[in-house]
Amino acid sequence: MDGKGKELLKPGLYYWVMKPCSDMVRYYIAKKKETICGYHNLNSNEAIVSAKFKQPMDEIKFWTHGDFIGDIAPVNGDSWTFIDKSGNVLRSGYQSLKHSENTGLWAAQKTSGQWDVFDENNTNIDALSGFENINFPTKEDDREVFTVEKESLYGCINRNGEVLVPFEYEVALSNTYDVIPVRKDGKWGMVSPSNETIVPTNFTSILIPSERNASDFWVMKSDSLYYHYDTEKDTLNPVGYKAVANF
Repeated sequence: MDGKGKELLKPGLYYWVMKPCSDMVRYYIAKKKETICGYHNLNSNEAIVSAKFKQPMDEIKFWTHGDFIGDIAPVNGDSWTFIDKSGNVLRSGYQSLKHSENTGLWAAQKTSGQWDVFDENNTNIDALSGFENINFPTKEDDREVFTVEKESLYGCINRNGEVLVPFEYEVALSNTYDVIPVRKDGKWGMVSPSNETIVPTNFTSILIPSERNASDFWVMKSDSLYYHYDTEKDTLNPVGYKAVANF
């Protein structure tokens, strides 16, 4: 039903339905030896079948298909595909997927290992595509900084492909509260989206902050103890702890 009590989808049509997304309802039809997956279009009142699996629903241990976000939805099978609201296959042959609500982007890994990036209307984002890995910013107000891997080194770029953090790290994680954890020569630190050092790469491990504009961090030294690092004073407290939580 809609907010006024109008019936949008009659009961009894499907075994299981999910909440409407982009005017499409993801549904399941469960049989003894088969599960049928598809979508019901609330505007046209028509249903499409997106996948069939020769297993009862309670034996399926993987994500069969996802909700429509914008004009496209992901469907699983021998590989991941993307379909439109008529059931037409737009993209296929992917082995892994990532989606970012904050940026409105999908990333899909090809069998070559490289990632395609496209928006929720199936428009390619060429500047972000073709990398060996990509991590999206994680929080709603984070700067649009994308951590990518190129030739086995990590750096950060914006949506236009401009390099913000140079490709000189063994590992770099997602931008979180505008802090990017990075590892160089086996040691961890943190940089800003503008490539300013927040915590130098001197530590065995480091805790990602739980709030924006943090100035207090927990860092681990080679003795496997955590120490308080104050970024405002650039000081490391001499007292170590076995277990810690963020400030």
